[in-house]
Parts: sequence; structure tokens; C-alpha cells
Amino acid sequence: MHCLETVLEWRLKKSSCRDSSPQCAMFQSPDNKGFEEYLEDIYYHRLGIEYKYQVTLCLENQPEVTPGIRGLLVTWMTQIHHQLTLCQDTLFIAVNIVDRVLDVMQTSRDYLQLLGVTAILLASKLAINFDLLVPTSQFFLEYFASQVIGMHKGFDADKLRQARGFARCILELSLQDYDLSQIKASMLAFCVWKVSVDDAAIPDGDYMPPGLCFTPEYYQYVYKEVRNFSETLRQSFPDLESICEHYVSLYGMETTQN
Repeated sequence: MHCLETVLEWRLKKSSCRDSSPQCAMFQSPDNKGFEEYLEDIYYHRLGIEYKYQVTLCLENQPEVTPGIRGLLVTWMTQIHHQLTLCQDTLFIAVNIVDRVLDVMQTSRDYLQLLGVTAILLASKLAINFDLLVPTSQFFLEYFASQVIGMHKGFDADKLRQARGFARCILELSLQDYDLSQIKASMLAFCVWKVSVDDAAIPDGDYMPPGLCFTPEYYQYVYKEVRNFSETLRQSFPDLESICEHYVSLYGMETTQN
């Protein structure tokens, strides 16, 4: 969790640069101009293949890697990711690659940093026919948030953007938590969004993502886990709100909503 301090330092450094936020192949990126009509198709496609990339209990057969050590590795990867100013989804893909490797082969603790940096390099090169287009929780969060924000204007829309900034920060930090990594990406993203709008005291119209199926009991379980994680961060970092401000404009200018 000490990577929060790195985020704050990075935010201050970036404020003096010409380009104040990295561009990412996501909804607000100029690279996606003209593809808005396909966003719903992309969402359903990634929702349908999510099961293929979900990794659970990847440390079960790792004699040298514990959840705590994995958390330290992800913290270190997050710091490198910030220093290189890569887009946020790259970090989520890189962590997924690490978990997939840990799931299929035993890894010495001495080689974890090598695994981490290799995963970042692979995640940064999505155009070389590797099977790396993972439906990440970050992708689902951006989709959910864009759908809700697009239905609001003025003060409400601004408050929802603040909630999205907080959700982006919490979701990124959740990568370090082994227990939260066991939750399906779409469900984790949905509950992070709900916790964020609840904290911002701004209704999202009882938004329910299309195609996302779950029982009320499972929703309550995941929501509680995310809520506990969020409250722990708030207790550890009283200035969490100011740090989250960076994530409000993470992708630069908004796509115009019709």
C-alpha cells in the first residue's frame, strides 16, 4: 500500500509536464474515435471470455510465494508502471500474466522481480498476436462508469467523475490483495463502482450492468469485501481523497456524449 506515496509523487511530477495524463486505449482515448458504436459489443465479448482468464488460488502450489510476497511484487510493479506512465489497463494485464504464470509453474522468490518486469513488457505489447487481451476489472469499471456518467449532466456528472476517480484508485490498489484477486473481474469492478458512488453520496440511478449475473448474497459478500478494503485504506492514508484526484482525469478529455 505504500505505493500510494509513489502515486502522489508521480502526480506532482506529471503536473509540470506538457501531457498531464497518459493516453490509454479506452473510452476517452482519441484512438477510439469512430468506434463508439462498438463499445457495447466489446463489453459483451469481454464479459463472455472473462472466465478464460480468471485465475484462482494461483499460490496454492507455490512453496516460496505467499499472498504477502505477491502483494509486495504487485506494489513494485505498480511503481514501475507509474514511472513509465503506462496506461492503467497495462498494469491490470501485467498482474494477470503474473498470476497465470504462478498458476502453472513453481517460481523461486529470487526470480519474482524478473517475472514482474517481463509481464509489464508483455502487457505493453498487445499487437504481437499474444493472447493477452484480458477482460480486466479496469475495463469493466470504465464501461460501467461511462454508461452512468453519460446519463447525467452538470453537478451530478461531476460528482460521478469524482466517484470514478476514487474507484480507479481503489481498483488499482486492489491488485495487491490476493483475496480480492479471486473475485471475477466484472463483479469486482461493479462493487468497487458501487462503493465509490455510495461514498460520494451521489445516486447512479440503481445502475445494473447488462449481462452481469449474480445472486444477492454474492453481491453482498463482494460489496462487503470491497467496503472493508476501502475503509482500511482510508484509515491508513487520511489524504486518500487528494491522491485519488489524480485518477479523475487519468485518460484526459472526456468523449462527448450525445
